[in-house]
Amino acid sequence: MTSPQPPPAIQSRVARIVGWPPQAWRPVTGGYTPAARFIAAAADKSAFVKIATTPLTASMLRREALAYQRLVGQFMPRLLGWEDHETSPILVVEDLSEARWPPPWDRPLIDTVLAGLADMHAGSAELPSFHRVHGAAALNGWSTIAAAPEPFLALRLVTPAGLDQALPTLVEAEARCVATDRP
Repeated sequence: MTSPQPPPAIQSRVARIVGWPPQAWRPVTGGYTPAARFIAAAADKSAFVKIATTPLTASMLRREALAYQRLVGQFMPRLLGWEDHETSPILVVEDLSEARWPPPWDRPLIDTVLAGLADMHAGSAELPSFHRVHGAAALNGWSTIAAAPEPFLALRLVTPAGLDQALPTLVEAEARCVATDRP
């Protein structure tokens, strides 16, 4: 049985973006959107490929590509290529599937993460503000969950007791967030 792979037109576009012809495709599961995700591989190289599948994922992928184009640091994968398209933009970044993914955590890994966070906070990039992209209403997520926790709990990311314990802190932190453009 062969594993799913992108259509030939997408495969050709990816080859053009990366400058080499992928010989194998491995679907990647997970993620926060219905974008298609693959590891494209040749004999001595590989890349993580993200393909928009809906108007929403196309919009999100455009914002993600802009961030990759404007941010640089050890804290993020290298941008290998980007191609905008009316319905199916493609983003290609460094394949990190062979990297170490915690847990377990140890002191050297924690120190590396803390250094990466410091590096990230020390940098800046000209990106659209949260307010411009999402509007002020987007900052009511935790209070919305507090009012009706069942849909969130159905995701099984946390127990009801864990959510009850965390919600006051999350709602308070959310209330302190400002979603306006700075002058």
